[in-house]
Amino acid sequence: MTSDADPGAVPTVDDEVVAQLAAHPFTDGLDAAHLRGMAQGGAIVELAAGQYVFRQGQTSATFHLLLAGDVDLEVSGGGTAPLVLESLHAGDALGWSWLFTPHRWAFDAHCRTPVRAVVLDATHLRALIDHDATIGRDLTRRVAELVIDRLRHARLQLVSGHAHDHDS
Repeated sequence: MTSDADPGAVPTVDDEVVAQLAAHPFTDGLDAAHLRGMAQGGAIVELAAGQYVFRQGQTSATFHLLLAGDVDLEVSGGGTAPLVLESLHAGDALGWSWLFTPHRWAFDAHCRTPVRAVVLDATHLRALIDHDATIGRDLTRRVAELVIDRLRHARLQLVSGHAHDHDS
């Protein structure tokens, strides 16, 4: 991830992060320079089953591209069991709140199984979007499509009253 210690320092680029970005459906069709730009300060992470990737209301400082495992998007309320709005799997993108003010997570993300993911720094991505119109337009469109998909799944969940899997 990027560091606040030296604002003039160029974040490192991990070749494995670039390779995983190149193979991920979310970034399909992006050119190599944009993938390298996105990967600056990124990392591959492993998360345990049962671990929360993030919690609703927390600051959204990262963007996750799932490589392996399953993550449930949940909402909690009133002391009841969390309601699973959607289950995400390898090949899915996790999190869109990093792009939109106030940069707070809208849901909980709970690892149902062990998870492997590319984690990208939100501050870096927002700066990239602001400084490069081509990648800015492309990433914003892709994230907007992600938001629409998540809202559609949330609506289906609320209307039907039972969980819908991302694959359905």
